[in-house]
This record gives sequence, C-alpha cells and structure tokens, in this order.
Amino acid sequence: MMSKHDDTEMQEGEEAPPKGVRTMAIVRWLLVLLMAAIATVSIASYFGAFTSDAPSDSATRYICPMHPSVVSDRPAECSICGMALVLESSVEASSQTGSDVPGLAPLTLEDHRVQLLGLKTEAVTFTELDNAIRTVGVLQANENGLATITTRFSGYIEKLYVSETGRAVKQGDALATIYSPELLAAQQDLINAAKWLREGQATTEQLALAKAARERLELLGVAAQELDAIARTGVALKAVPIRSPVSGVVLQRSVVQGAAVQAGAALFDIADLSTVWLVASVYEVDASRVRVGQKATLHLAAFGERDFRGRVQFIYPTLEADSRTLRVRLEFPNARSELRPNMYGDVAIGVDAVRGLVVPREAVVDTGEMTYVFVATGEGRFEPRRVKLGLKAKDRVQVKEGVKEGDAVVSSAGFLLDSESRIRAAFSRGKSIPASPPQANPRCERDFDRGEPFERCVACSSSHGAHPQMLEDCLNAIPKPWKKNARDAKP
Repeated sequence: MMSKHDDTEMQEGEEAPPKGVRTMAIVRWLLVLLMAAIATVSIASYFGAFTSDAPSDSATRYICPMHPSVVSDRPAECSICGMALVLESSVEASSQTGSDVPGLAPLTLEDHRVQLLGLKTEAVTFTELDNAIRTVGVLQANENGLATITTRFSGYIEKLYVSETGRAVKQGDALATIYSPELLAAQQDLINAAKWLREGQATTEQLALAKAARERLELLGVAAQELDAIARTGVALKAVPIRSPVSGVVLQRSVVQGAAVQAGAALFDIADLSTVWLVASVYEVDASRVRVGQKATLHLAAFGERDFRGRVQFIYPTLEADSRTLRVRLEFPNARSELRPNMYGDVAIGVDAVRGLVVPREAVVDTGEMTYVFVATGEGRFEPRRVKLGLKAKDRVQVKEGVKEGDAVVSSAGFLLDSESRIRAAFSRGKSIPASPPQANPRCERDFDRGEPFERCVACSSSHGAHPQMLEDCLNAIPKPWKKNARDAKP
C-alpha cells in the first residue's frame, strides 16, 4: 500500500531516496553562494571598490623614515633606499612637537640608527675663544728704509765699487767715484780758504768765503770726511767718492763704469731690511677689531714650526672695492736678514680674547637665511634649534642665543640628521592634507584617489619635488592601483 505522503507512484524497479538528501542539496547550494560572495568582495576590495578615506591603525604599520610613502604591515626594508622600516607611530610621535626652525621637525632615532648614521655629540661649553684674526700676506721692504742714490752735479763714473745687485752695504761705504769739473772748481775755493786760515791772515770777508766754499760742497753731496781731507792736505780730489747714506741691500744698480751721469739721475736703490713689512688683507667683518699696536705672529713655510713676532704698524684708510677687504700693514724685526721681500706667509693678529658659549663649527647648519643646530635631548631625541652666532675662530664658533651651557649638540653627520628632519616635517604636513587639492601637486590630484594614496603622493612631492628621479622612485613605491579605475592613472 502506498503512503499518503507520496505524491506520485513509484515506477517499477525504482527505490525511494534516502532521508535528508534534499536538505543536503540545499546546504550545498548555500555554501556555493557564500563562497561566491566572499570572492566577489575580495575582488572588489582589490580594485578599490571599498577604499576608505580613514587611515589604518598606525600602530600596525611600518614606514620608511626617509620615504614615508613606503608602507608595510610588517617589518621590512625600504624598496627605495634599503633602510629598515620603523613603526609609523614612532615617526608620528617624534614629529608632533613643533620646532622653531621652519621646515624641520624634532625626531627620535633608535640606538642602532644613531650608530649607523655616525652621529656624535659634543657639550656646549662656556670658555675663552681663540679670537685671533687669521689671514695671509706678502713681505715687502720697509719703505722708511728705502734710499735712492743720486748726484747733484753732472760728471763721469771713474770707478764702480758695487757692480752687482743684492750686495749688502753699510752706511758710509763708497759705492763709486765720480769726476766732475764743477766739483774741482768748488774744491779749489775750499783749498784757498783753508790756506788763509792756516796763515792766520784771513779777514772777516775771507772767513765768510771759506765757510761758503765748504757749505757749497756739502750741498753738492760731498761727504764730511772728504771735505776734511781736502782742507787738511790742500789737494783737490780728481774723483770724489759716492757714499751710501744707509745700511742695506742694493736692490738696483743703474750705472756702469765710465758712464756719464746727469744731475739728479738715479745711480743705486738701497733698502734697509733690518725691519720688513707684511701687508695682509682682513675681511670687512673683522675690520673693527684690528688696532694699531696689536701683536701678530707670522708663519713661513721656509722655517717649519718657527714663528716670527711683530705688531700692527698701520691700517689703511680705505677698503679694497673688488675684494671687500681692509689692508693692514705689520712690521717684523729682521736682524738676521731671514725675512725676504715677496715671501708669502700666514699671519695671526691677536685681538682681545672673548669668553662665551662655544660649539664646534661642524655643529652649525648655515642655510644662508638662518643658522641652527641639533640638540640631543635624551632617549634618542634630537631637536633643531635656531642660534645666533658671534665670533668665529679656527674650528669653534661663539653662540649668543639658542643653546645653554651643557647642551649636547650634534657635531658630526649633522647633514644626515638635517635631511631626515626635513622628511619628518614633510610627512607631518602630509598627514593633514586639506580637502581641496594643493596647487603645488597637480599630479597627485590627477592620478591618485583621495585618501591614503593621495597623502602619500603629497608626501613624496614635498620630500623630493626638486629631484625628479627620486620623486619618480618614491611614487612608484606607492601600491597600485592609484585610482579605482586603474586605466585613468597616467604613469
């Protein structure tokens, strides 16, 4: 007999299906539909159908400190520079506090990164600054010791005693002898006057003539010892000696033996080198610190470690227009004739010592518009601070404002820290992008969807806008697609 639940009669030879088959078929179809839905959502998510403008939790993201557009959800290396990625939360935290240096941000570095960058710090000290003004100069003859030997009468060179330049002479040495008819006549007047005086019959008029005859020869340049010999012997000198009025070195000889010379013609140039001058150039900024009488030290390559001591002798009244420097003349004693004109040397002019806060020159970053240093505040944190500089000396510089005694300033590899600080500041600006597209980044508006891809593009443009190749590498590191419709983005 058939059951009342059977709607159809069973054909001959057929068997009834087991219980639950229909239920299993329904479950099977439900599973298929669920898997299809999951696949659809996954594909849609991959192509950006469910992109959210809200950033993901930064505590689980890793970024490159130098290239903030490189992001990963696990520790890795930057695809651009190869640096180890760090937690985004640490980068953001180190950039939250403001800086008084525009375009820079404080930053925090792990110990291993500090060692990798080779950062070294040095304490700000309150000490005396070596305040010498250092410059260079060239030695020259002391102009006060220069002498040009001439005659006040015409004649002929009978004999030449100094026939070469560079020869040292002493005051009173005979350089040459000269024959002059004019001198012979003047000598005869002196001889007659001397004869009258010896005979004791000279009248007042003759005494006046004797005095005038001697004065005439003196005015013509005849030395006193020649005049005494003429008066004593009563014999005129055929050739009168030409004597040096100073001790020094013959710089130039302009006559030869037998030459005819005219009155006023230069015969010899002699320089007294017992003291020499050095003319140095001082920068305009140091002009007010130089005083006459200040001590100076001269170093010449020819004498190794030996230095020479001198003083500032004269400060020129005008500035050199082409070099914007002030010429200063220094005087150095030269008793042993070791300092020679035209020698080139380094000179240090000692000025009054200054006490103040001092840092290494390498610690100061000078952009031309501002100066700043990086101060280590502890626990790997570095803070940029603007400073006002004072005097500079060798490898040290005075700081008037911006730091205090004991502060630790970065003294090496500061340019690396400066670069990373600028990147951090750019990243911090990129995290707060306004709703309207910035005019400076048209490509970000054109090729990127609003949200995280757009923010990364802005960060790349801020960091590497001046370097096209670096900008391209930074953009290429941003995961694609950049737009929902990938075909809209231009490479």
